Amino acid sequence: MPDTHQDFKCKRCGHCCLNLPGAYQNVAQGDDIDRWRSEGREDILCRIDISHLKRGDIDENDFWLNEAGDALVDRCPFLRKFPNQHKYKCLIHATRPFHCRHYPDSETYAKACGCPGFDK
Repeated sequence: MPDTHQDFKCKRCGHCCLNLPGAYQNVAQGDDIDRWRSEGREDILCRIDISHLKRGDIDENDFWLNEAGDALVDRCPFLRKFPNQHKYKCLIHATRPFHCRHYPDSETYAKACGCPGFDK
């Protein structure tokens, strides 16, 4: 029986965004960039290292920039921790990258990487 997302319930623990390389490094695809442009999401586009876009290296690692736009960051700049809690929120949840919208690929993958979203 194939894995499904039916039983997945995000616990907002931040594990995927903080610990999994694909969630904070190489997440944007060409469709994401195009969508953000059509949505006028300069708040997102200004956080992407344009040198990667000019070379067409959308899938390369480490292209999120800090708020000043002058240095790469080591995690997603749109993740925020709730004060005094071990929970997080995504500031761009409604238009998050393809990779984030489709996490986890499977229950097997989620459990292997420590995601509690399938725990009952």
